[in-house]
Amino acid sequence: MKSSITIIALILGGLSGIQAARADIQGRAETPPPYCDSPDKPSASLYWTLDNIATLRREGKTCHTPPGCTRVACQWKSAIHVCNDKSTDVAPPCSQVADYAEHILNFCDPNFDRTHVQGLETDDENWYVMVGGSDC
Repeated sequence: MKSSITIIALILGGLSGIQAARADIQGRAETPPPYCDSPDKPSASLYWTLDNIATLRREGKTCHTPPGCTRVACQWKSAIHVCNDKSTDVAPPCSQVADYAEHILNFCDPNFDRTHVQGLETDDENWYVMVGGSDC
């Protein structure tokens, strides 16, 4: 039987992207697992976050981010942000940001038994991805 993420990815047309994301994330330098469920932060809809992930992959551009945080995708109060702790800009591929957001979903709610999720995934180059609620 296929997992919920696989079924949802098939619906959104991204199974090959998910498989590539898993391989890329597994090949990264060791980083801590995503941080999940900050009690003082709002959560994002699982459905709209999956749609945001598919949109970032489909657009195929870079997610340019100056120092600080930039919202790179947002629908119905469900956002993906790239945050940059460097003093210079970063420009990760949006597909990589989507991979990190997907990793947050897979780690923070592996059975997809909740309707909302939030978390943070760090990169080893001083930037990170946040999934959570936000005013779009």
